[in-house]
Amino acid sequence: LNEADSATALARGAFAAFARSHPGYALRIAALNPLSPDNLADTEETRIIDDFRAAAVPREASGTRFRQGREEMYVGRPVVVERSCLRCHGNPDDAPPEMLQKYPGPSGFGWVPGEVQGASILSFPLEEVREAQAAAGRTTLLAFGGAALIASGALA
Repeated sequence: LNEADSATALARGAFAAFARSHPGYALRIAALNPLSPDNLADTEETRIIDDFRAAAVPREASGTRFRQGREEMYVGRPVVVERSCLRCHGNPDDAPPEMLQKYPGPSGFGWVPGEVQGASILSFPLEEVREAQAAAGRTTLLAFGGAALIASGALA
C-alpha cells in the first residue's frame, strides 16, 4: 500500500513531526465509514461531521471540550470525498489488493464524491491559549503604561 497516496497518512506523518515539539497537541482524522476501526468517529466527532453534512457550505467547527481529564480547544475541518479517494474507498473490487490485505473489513467503501465523510480535528490544551492571552494582556498593559508615563512626562 502506497501511503503517499493517502491524504490521511500524509497528514498524520506531517503532524507527527509537529507533535514532537508540541506535546499535548493532537490530530484526529475521524470518519463515519473508515477503512480502519481506529478512525471511526466517536459520538462527539459524529456530531461535528453531521453538522458539516447539514451545512450548505461546510467550513470549520471549533469549541472547547473536556477529554482525558483536561480542557482543550479544538478546530475541525470537513473531509470531503474527492474522486481520487475512490481508488481506495469506492468499490472494494477496484481497491488495491495490498490495501484489502491491510484492511480486510467491510467498512471504508462506498464513498461518494462531494460527500462529507469525516473531519480532521486538531486539539490542544486550553491552558496554552489562556497563557498566551495573559501574556498578550501583560504586553498591552506595559505598552499603555509606558505610553502613559511618557505622556505624563511630556505634559509636566
